[in-house]
Amino acid sequence: MNATNTMIPTGTEEHSNSCYTAWGVGIATLSSLSLLINIFHLVIIGKMKSLKDRPYKLILIHITLGDIGTALTLIPVYACLPILALTYRITGVQLMAFIVSCPLYTTHWIFVVASAEQYYRICRPFQYEASTLVKKLSLILISTWIINFCYVGLLVVFSWYVETEALHLKSAGEVAAYLSRYMPMIVAAVFFTLTIRELRKMRQTEMGDDQMQVYDAAVYVIIIYSIFSASAFLDLILTSIRIAGPAQVSFSPERLRNVAKSVYGILNTVIYGFRTKAYRQYIVRVFSRRDSE
Repeated sequence: MNATNTMIPTGTEEHSNSCYTAWGVGIATLSSLSLLINIFHLVIIGKMKSLKDRPYKLILIHITLGDIGTALTLIPVYACLPILALTYRITGVQLMAFIVSCPLYTTHWIFVVASAEQYYRICRPFQYEASTLVKKLSLILISTWIINFCYVGLLVVFSWYVETEALHLKSAGEVAAYLSRYMPMIVAAVFFTLTIRELRKMRQTEMGDDQMQVYDAAVYVIIIYSIFSASAFLDLILTSIRIAGPAQVSFSPERLRNVAKSVYGILNTVIYGFRTKAYRQYIVRVFSRRDSE
């Protein structure tokens, strides 16, 4: 197995092994469903008045954009679109590795920003509005995409260099890829743990409507972070198995990992709708208006 395949998921092997199989159809369908649901979700949260001018809205938007990006990279792989094979023939594995990896790496860091924002909102409420994080939140989130865009590009170039010129550096590249994907989850876990402690204290007091909204927002982000972490942990285990030797399993671990990504993309929107009354009311109004027309 070459260095690029072990360091960064490329999708090209899955493309050739999953075309027109039950796995391929299933994951392409789940990814397409996740894409449609998240686009609809993005439109709804963009128009909800209850989220207007709230930093929390930016967090929701960027988490959703990460899920949309992930779905858009999985659909060509498992729907076996000719563009994937054509791109691979023209540019080689590097471009596909870049395209597939960017949303995955960025989402990890978006959760770090989300965890810090919730920590300040819950644990440091008097410092929240004045904090640099909140004032520059939009810029920070956009920078997260740009930085990861550049970082994954460098990682892909390094993968190519390792594969062609310096195979002895393969382990260093794998460590860098692992750290950049899973260390953010540990950092986010620290912030969320501190936030959970404060949330428990809040439950013991009577909360007004504003406090209840803040509480519900924090609980939602922690829930979807937990689901994403479970998916990331599965990713870690299956990637380790793949690096150790794919012959140890009877199927491609990448497939199960990508099922988890698509399911997560669907679950986080469903959970938000289930927990947020204003969200459900807005959807009802939209469809009621259409029926009346």
